[in-house]
Amino acid sequence: MNPLLKKKLEHIQEQVGELQGVLKAKHEDVLQQHQEKEDLLQEKWRERKRVTMLDRVANDYDALEEQNDVYACERKEIKERLARVMRFTKSLHNASKP
Repeated sequence: MNPLLKKKLEHIQEQVGELQGVLKAKHEDVLQQHQEKEDLLQEKWRERKRVTMLDRVANDYDALEEQNDVYACERKEIKERLARVMRFTKSLHNASKP
């Protein structure tokens, strides 16, 4: 074989070997990036699920807080009525004493 041709062929083989190394490294990079993307998607779905749950809890809390306010008003009204009944009862008791 012609020495010049042989040298060119060896050089091409060297470059092909280097190219294979580069392609292998790039393939590994792509696989790693794909895994990172999957991890980020999983994290995003977990966070979305958490936010949805927190929204539900917040909505429930608002409804409970509103109901609590209603009960507080009812309790206050009942206390006032009981105080009025007690005043009437004391008045009646005092009026019935000789």
